Amino acid sequence: MTGQTSRQQVLETLLRPRAVAIVGAGDQPTTFNGAPIHNLQSFGYSGQIYPVNPGRAEVQGIACHRSVLDIPGPVDTAVVTVPARLALPVLEECVEKGIPSVTLVSSGFGEGAAGEQGQARAADLEALIGRSGLRVLGPNTAGLLNLFDSYVPRAAHNHHGPGEVRLGPVALVSQSGACGNTLFNRAQANGVGVGISVATGDQVDVDVWDLIEYFLSDFRISVIMAVIESFGSVAKARAVAAAALALGKPIVLLKVGQSTVGRAVVQAHSGAIAGDAAAQASVLRDHGVITVQDLDELWEVARLVEVWGRPPAEPLRLGVVSVSGGEAALIADQCARADIALPPATDAFAAFVDETFEYAKGANPFDPTGEVVSRPTRLREGIAAFASKNDFSHVLVASPVFGPELAERYYAELPGALANLDAKAALSAWPAGQFTRTQVALLSATGHPVFPNSVRAVHAMSLYQAYGLRAPELLASLARRRRPPEGATSAEFEPLSYAAARELLGKLGLPFVEARACASAQEAAATVQSLGGRVALKANVPSAVHKADHGLIEFHSGGDPAVVLAAYERIVRAGREWDVSSVVVEGFAFGQIQLILGAHRDAEFGPLVLFGSGGGAVEYLDDVALGLADLTDTEAARRLVTGTRIGGYLQVKAPQIVADLARALESIAQFMVSSPGCQSIDVNPCIVDMTTRTWSCADARVV
Repeated sequence: MTGQTSRQQVLETLLRPRAVAIVGAGDQPTTFNGAPIHNLQSFGYSGQIYPVNPGRAEVQGIACHRSVLDIPGPVDTAVVTVPARLALPVLEECVEKGIPSVTLVSSGFGEGAAGEQGQARAADLEALIGRSGLRVLGPNTAGLLNLFDSYVPRAAHNHHGPGEVRLGPVALVSQSGACGNTLFNRAQANGVGVGISVATGDQVDVDVWDLIEYFLSDFRISVIMAVIESFGSVAKARAVAAAALALGKPIVLLKVGQSTVGRAVVQAHSGAIAGDAAAQASVLRDHGVITVQDLDELWEVARLVEVWGRPPAEPLRLGVVSVSGGEAALIADQCARADIALPPATDAFAAFVDETFEYAKGANPFDPTGEVVSRPTRLREGIAAFASKNDFSHVLVASPVFGPELAERYYAELPGALANLDAKAALSAWPAGQFTRTQVALLSATGHPVFPNSVRAVHAMSLYQAYGLRAPELLASLARRRRPPEGATSAEFEPLSYAAARELLGKLGLPFVEARACASAQEAAATVQSLGGRVALKANVPSAVHKADHGLIEFHSGGDPAVVLAAYERIVRAGREWDVSSVVVEGFAFGQIQLILGAHRDAEFGPLVLFGSGGGAVEYLDDVALGLADLTDTEAARRLVTGTRIGGYLQVKAPQIVADLARALESIAQFMVSSPGCQSIDVNPCIVDMTTRTWSCADARVV
């Protein structure tokens, strides 16, 4: 393969070696140490197989060696199946032999149940990798299946056999071996051509992103499915995802362990740190990764890419054929929610239907009625006319539950109907056990994507469409990615006082109500008189201090000087710890809607900007969106705002405010990138007055 780095070239030995050693090899195909050789022979591996086991002379009909050092010829990779306590000496021998890569099946290297002993072994393993350059897949992995090159050294036997798999341009990588195997088998059972599948296990060395990067250089692969538990290196993930987007090879990804309980399970399973789900989601979204919510969605989207090709940069124009009027209405509802267009049928098609069918109407969705069951040729004629006389880019043929006899009669003409379509087609049915086995088999035999129901079909299409539509703008955004100015350092950033935070954010374009920092109670009383109405008195303390928690803020109506003087003195006394020397007297922001906007510098993900519903209930409203600061230009900021529920409302009712908020977020993002020492900006609440269509900031912190 061309265009590979030296690190990727080593992965070549791991994934498609010319000679492999199986260390700890055994005779039983159903065991971890017996399965690799059995699978290699069953799938027709043509390279050299070297069993290694000091207690055997022969394994599965192949001469066995006591050690990898006794193997006479060169070895590209080794599959190590010995217990964890014996694994490190074996790896040392692999290094001495000059074997560049290893699949370490053994567990006990840092997973939750491995304890301190496992953690120590993991540290020793990392040290060995660091000093030797050995590339290690695992530990705690069943390994891989490479159908492209008939290299299947997987240390398990619970997968489809050689006669049951379909070779195709889909790659699969999963940190979880069980999830990966489930996905591989379900994908294959549903006609998806998974050409290579790799489980990374504890990924002490080789991780998901390393393998995706390798897959990008393989011309045989057009789409990648991934299941991750831990995010790993953010910089690596961003670089690989950006490269995939540029190449037009979609990554379809499921991130598990996003809930509190889920993160705990991940920690116990693989020792992985699950990370912050919202930050991870923003990285994936902004780099074009298609994120899904369950294992089946992975193969459903991948199947569309496999058959339909790279998603186009234009909306789908979907035509729907359904013999059930009720399901046709259901599909129309799903398409409306998914923003998939159902163009109306043409007059020419309507005329054809009137002339050809007794009861059907020439519409989209098109219900050819039960007439096609008794007269199957009508289905072929109807679908052909539906596609040729309308301007559809894609067609979905949806079926209700059919038993064997009805399915054979109904689908007799379906292959012919689909054979000459210019539009790309997909099929759906509702499997109902043995009763629909014939129906599903007939649909699968057409070679088109088949979905287990029309709802899932439409959802997969929506993800396919969204990727194509967003790819150009995401590529442009990545090309404009901001970098810190030359010489910018992350030197300690002193938290700004409230007055200084107001001043800084004002320069960034954020509107604040009128205010004045007052150095005496008398000055505060005079300022209250000049501002009039309701006011807030706030201690001018560093932003790290939460004013409301320490009695450092009071609200007052009217201008009674005595009341203001007393309030000033109370605030100064409460703020002795912070040496309060002034109080900010601020006008009151009136409005009906509270927002939050700001930024945070994450240790893993760098500066992130945020926007959403604000006020004291911000954590409970769950209406906040995050974005990477270095990718947040005006358009990205607008998408961030309108991607929230409150932002969607404002887009309809007060679009100018949305434009203002987007510019403010862009300014904050630019400041965070150019000021590496700033850790956070918190503007909460921002008050929107829908009567005047204006907004202003009522409080702010800059740390």
